[in-house]
Amino acid sequence: MSSLRFASLVLSSSSRCRASTLRDTVRPSLYALARDFQHSAVNHRTVSKVQTKPPTNDEETLKALDALQALAHKTNIDVWNQPIDTLDLIIPSWHSKRSQASIVDHCKAFFQSQLNWMRNAQSMFLIAKENAFPGIQVKSRWSPQIFRAKKGPWMDGIGREASEAYTVVNKAVAAGDIKTLRKHTSDSYKDTILKRVQARDKNHLHIWKLHGQNAPPQVLSIRSFVGHMGIKDPLQGHRLVIQALVKFDTNQSLQVFNCRGKVIGGSDEPKRVVEYLVLQKRGWVPGPWIIRDQLYESLDTKLIRIQ
Repeated sequence: MSSLRFASLVLSSSSRCRASTLRDTVRPSLYALARDFQHSAVNHRTVSKVQTKPPTNDEETLKALDALQALAHKTNIDVWNQPIDTLDLIIPSWHSKRSQASIVDHCKAFFQSQLNWMRNAQSMFLIAKENAFPGIQVKSRWSPQIFRAKKGPWMDGIGREASEAYTVVNKAVAAGDIKTLRKHTSDSYKDTILKRVQARDKNHLHIWKLHGQNAPPQVLSIRSFVGHMGIKDPLQGHRLVIQALVKFDTNQSLQVFNCRGKVIGGSDEPKRVVEYLVLQKRGWVPGPWIIRDQLYESLDTKLIRIQ
């Protein structure tokens, strides 16, 4: 079976693998790499100038996908492990949290929350189909659990790994551990955290402590799609990219000491902190879940939606 025919079958068999998914989520540089390889293979020479504009229709996307599969087959490059955007994850609410919200804003928030519930179910069905829930052996993807993103045995593994990632990152921020932060964060969240850590006084000591959780980490919104479209299955894991918006409701404290050991900021008294963080996992890439973004209740999000 040719790779182009395989791509056609993949794109027609599941809405998660449609050509629009590639066009919307993968950066243009990946297609530039594909075109470069495809053009070089035909003309047997190096292309000095390559367009970086991504495909605009399904036919162009299939051609780019065909080139990517050929590139993945002939080299050791993981062409599927490319930067992607934050998907259409939202903080669901029955009404708008914006100040001076109008009736239209409240109706929009209600509609988006209902739509989020349906998209959660679609993504959880796909994750169950790939048996990709961490620590869970799914017996049947046709289960009421696909409607229970916020709580349920299927989500326990994601909750545990999200909690571990949250603790590791906060400890690394306090310690100024750049290496750990690069491993456990990405995209805009990593940029923000690294700037904050690098800008502070290196002579100051930061002590962060997690005193407890007011509630277990709660997955409010979850999206998944087929990110590995190689002809062969990945050597480990699964083909999916999963993003989850997780609510963390914790009691924590932060103290700042100067070089003489005197407290110059913060307190050891626990303070309630509620955060909404976007975590991501590529099924075929070894490693932990990473924190890639942060959302806020009072702000509307304009993110990429998987078709």
